[in-house]
Amino acid sequence: MAASDIIESIFGKYKHFSSRCPLKQIGQMILSICLCTMNLTTSVVKQALENVRYIDLKDWSSQVFGQSMLSKRKIVFSTLDNDAEFV
Repeated sequence: MAASDIIESIFGKYKHFSSRCPLKQIGQMILSICLCTMNLTTSVVKQALENVRYIDLKDWSSQVFGQSMLSKRKIVFSTLDNDAEFV
């Protein structure tokens, strides 16, 4: 049962990490799971920053995850503000 202990530990770390996020959605947060399974060193971060452009990551994220819950909320509430009448 060691495998299930590892999986439970990883999801426990994910739940702890995601509990600090204001909007509870799994989407892009699922990518944080891999951080629990690797040794994140400065050289790994440096290599990632040198090889991955932000615009490419943003495009990929939009294709894979679609519109975020926060952006959907902004659209809905900005529409409500424009339609509101003040007395």
